[in-house]
Amino acid sequence: MSRTVPPARTAAERDLERAQAKVIAGAFATVERRRLIVGLYDSGMTQPEIAARLSRASQRAGGPEVSIAAVEHIIRRARDGHGL
Repeated sequence: MSRTVPPARTAAERDLERAQAKVIAGAFATVERRRLIVGLYDSGMTQPEIAARLSRASQRAGGPEVSIAAVEHIIRRARDGHGL
């Protein structure tokens, strides 16, 4: 960015900047989650066990269950060089 941007002046501008920070934090968390999934799988944890742990955490946060197929997909993509 070549020009200086003034500090946020309105609530909407502050909300936009806060939302962007959350997006970036989420992207970093996604990479870390994938790394941990593959590492746990490589160390012997089964896909159903990983899915159950992810589901428990997801549901605690108000999210949906994580399927075994989703875990399988993450591991497969990592093996193909696309996931990490």
